[in-house]
Amino acid sequence: MKDKWLLGLSAFFVVFVLAGQIVTYWGTPFDYGSNATLTEDGDIAFSVSAPSSVFSVVAYDDGGFEAATDLYVFIDPNYGGMSSYSDQTAFLSQLTKELEIRGVKPPARVNAEELAALMSEPGAGKGILMLSGAFPDTVYSGSAGDLVFTWLDNMGSIYWTNGKIGRCVSHSDGTMTGLDGTDMLFFGMDGAVRASADSMTGTLDGPDAALGEMLSVNYGIWAGHTTNGLSQYIGGKTLAIGYSDADGYNSAVLTDCGKEKGMIAVFGGTLEGDRGDTRATMAQVIASGISYRVNPDEILYTTGTATGTYNGMIDAAVDLTYVYIFIGTLNPVYGNLFDVGAAGS
Repeated sequence: MKDKWLLGLSAFFVVFVLAGQIVTYWGTPFDYGSNATLTEDGDIAFSVSAPSSVFSVVAYDDGGFEAATDLYVFIDPNYGGMSSYSDQTAFLSQLTKELEIRGVKPPARVNAEELAALMSEPGAGKGILMLSGAFPDTVYSGSAGDLVFTWLDNMGSIYWTNGKIGRCVSHSDGTMTGLDGTDMLFFGMDGAVRASADSMTGTLDGPDAALGEMLSVNYGIWAGHTTNGLSQYIGGKTLAIGYSDADGYNSAVLTDCGKEKGMIAVFGGTLEGDRGDTRATMAQVIASGISYRVNPDEILYTTGTATGTYNGMIDAAVDLTYVYIFIGTLNPVYGNLFDVGAAGS
């Protein structure tokens, strides 16, 4: 009887300890939250809830460009790419986690045929993530009449990383075809995409690095990857918010391709060996809703520390449509985008 009692007591402690492990590893220790509203005077009232954490508030006018809140990602195991299908899915898994903590729902996966159908539709408020390093032949052949450009004409957004944009077309047999003259096709400028295959990092501030610093997408103390990066000297409306190398290729560029329609955002680097810089930067740019139409000189910004709930006010001297609030600096742990323009209209 005594032995049975001891066994029962031991079992109780095992269950108790396991329950403690569940609480330790599955419990949510902190409760993050935020809110932002437009006052009758046109100012921004905001609140942040966090346990002694640094927060940032970025308020801006979208210039008439609708933030991409409906996301899609091209990923097709039958088509070739600069990285393997497994590397693409692994990167996507981590990128999805980065998006989710910033309040962004996971992107919907589309294969080559589904991408063609998507690019045939209106693109306002939609963004396509391209991770493979090559557009499939269902949407791109190197011609100005391709669906890629139809998508941009219809106000769609493309978020690109891992390869030189426009240089390769992928096929369903797993192969790729290289193309020439595509920099002029996409950007109206020869040498728009960094041609060197060498791994390069930029240590110079880009022309819009101040915005990158507000959004904490300048990799903090690290240099930005400019491999496969875009030139910050492209015509039209362009925001170069990352680091640049000596030739002006930037690690994070948002551009209208000189047409002031849809947007291409290019993030330098590759999927292999990524330290998290690229995916964290992509997630932060997407979650913030910024586009090439944002005027950096009219962005309103504040930062502080919330211990519990912090209530603040931003005096707005300009019209505002979006407010992005995030918590953390080099590694944000929370984010949320508020469409205050819709609320105030």
